[in-house]
Amino acid sequence: MPPSRDMTCGQKAKMRAAGIARIISAFLLSTLTGCLQVDQTLVLEKDGSGTLDLSYAMSEETLQQWQGVARQMLGSSGPDDGSPVMPFDFSDQEIRDDFKEYEGDGVILRSVQSETRDGWKTRRLRIGFRSLAGVARTGFLADRNISLVKDANGNYVFTQQPGGDGNLPPELSALAEPGAEALFSDMMKGFKAAVRVKTPGRILETNAPEKEDRQAAWTFDLDRDPQALQKVQVASLRIVFEGKGLDIPAFHSAAVKR
Repeated sequence: MPPSRDMTCGQKAKMRAAGIARIISAFLLSTLTGCLQVDQTLVLEKDGSGTLDLSYAMSEETLQQWQGVARQMLGSSGPDDGSPVMPFDFSDQEIRDDFKEYEGDGVILRSVQSETRDGWKTRRLRIGFRSLAGVARTGFLADRNISLVKDANGNYVFTQQPGGDGNLPPELSALAEPGAEALFSDMMKGFKAAVRVKTPGRILETNAPEKEDRQAAWTFDLDRDPQALQKVQVASLRIVFEGKGLDIPAFHSAAVKR
């Protein structure tokens, strides 16, 4: 439902900001994800602050197909009449304005850039935060269960597990009708998601297929793995890194159930 005319500008901004995060997460986790490429890097610092670098890209052709089909299924025609919100339905300036609402939580949008090149629309965001708890309140961790705690040896254990109830949000629920996967099969081609976590201490253990001294990475590429869409939905990420000299507050985030 679109925002009420009685809402304050701040309330509308928070709704849009939460929508941006929720829709990106939904496309990333959905089995209906079409020709979307997501690249995310979470950087943790010694005191628990850090940055979240996020970029997502979608071909213009696929984006138009998604919008047209989704709006036809919902019987709507525009972004303000209840139709599904797509990852590029917000301007860079709207995103900048929205993130001002989170400055009190220690979250700052350091940069946002969008471009269209060779038939692809791409947006890159860099978000700085004082704590994981702060960035969680923006909605960008809403579909995940994330935990960062110290173990008995004084090392830190970071985990990211599937969250939510397995259902799409209302904006995309119409796309989950029986037979929808076959209908949108052409639009699913090209899916790729890369998730990286950079740690302030040396990585001692991880289930990541790609590992460096202080970075772990997971890549889900449909062109290389026919099961990539299913795997990204159930992916459980785990890293144990050295805690010497670090002072990071414990953090638990329960995924938001829709």
